[in-house]
Amino acid sequence: LRFRGTIQTDGIGATVFKKRLDRQTRYTARFTVEYEDTSNIANLAGRNHQEISGRCVAVDSGRREILYCIHENSTPEQPVRFRYTKQQQDKTWKTKKYRRILQALKAQDLDVVQAEQVLSQQPSSTVSIEDFGRFLQARYQQSAVLSRFYGHTITNHDNGYPLFRKVRLSTYFNKQCAEQKLIQDLRAKFGEDAMLVMGNWSAPHARYHEPIRCLGF
Repeated sequence: LRFRGTIQTDGIGATVFKKRLDRQTRYTARFTVEYEDTSNIANLAGRNHQEISGRCVAVDSGRREILYCIHENSTPEQPVRFRYTKQQQDKTWKTKKYRRILQALKAQDLDVVQAEQVLSQQPSSTVSIEDFGRFLQARYQQSAVLSRFYGHTITNHDNGYPLFRKVRLSTYFNKQCAEQKLIQDLRAKFGEDAMLVMGNWSAPHARYHEPIRCLGF
């Protein structure tokens, strides 16, 4: 086994990814994922343009409206369009609901608020060894308070599930269901054989904004 250079954590536990070098060929062939190559509309031949004629749906990604789709046969008198906004996404993912629950719990424990304020003053993502060492020292000093709150807070259910893990799992399930419903709505609106036309750019690291996924949609 050899360390792959990847560590995954949920704030409570940590998983270290390792790789078996003696089984590299077999496991690589077994778990190979093939992605369908998406054609660039500018490189299509005339015959291909005739095949997709009448089926194209132009998709524009934005901030407030995550998706704005309009059919090529749409007219001002008979518009054929579809909108998917950030408000709809928050409602289906229930992100604001979960955020309010967590903030209300955190406000009841002033030690947690103070501990997070102390950690926020130390840069956690830095290439400076001295700065990162100070962050680790501050994290160690506040670990008891944060572990008690994030690791041992349970729900009001009879079984007493860990609250933060339940919220994270519920968010994941809501996201999967919302994406499946979005696909069904697009098919119901534009048909099963619709051809989505999007830009080949993305803006995944926009500060304080939802990422725009065009290329990775």
